[in-house]
Amino acid sequence: MGRKQYLAMSYKAFNEVIVLMPTARFVDVSRMASETRLFKSCRELEYLLKSPRLNARNQLETAKHVVARMTKHEFARILRIEQLGNSSESLTLFSVRHPEASPA
Repeated sequence: MGRKQYLAMSYKAFNEVIVLMPTARFVDVSRMASETRLFKSCRELEYLLKSPRLNARNQLETAKHVVARMTKHEFARILRIEQLGNSSESLTLFSVRHPEASPA
């Protein structure tokens, strides 16, 4: 696992994994992962360009369904439906701005 990689688990959970796998050897592959990321295929570049456009469209469509007192779970359900309908798999960032806030 690379030192710059997000483990998708807490430090405590990672230590629990280590305890449960006493014979496993965990190594730092951050250098190899960084070198691998330096080279992108044409297809990867296409995806890198397409992804922000899909996410923006999904967010705009989802925003049309937002109502007062909507829970984050209700919001996430609608967003997920939009993502699946537009061939998206996941969303890493969603910007939320209060309507009365000044533009950034």
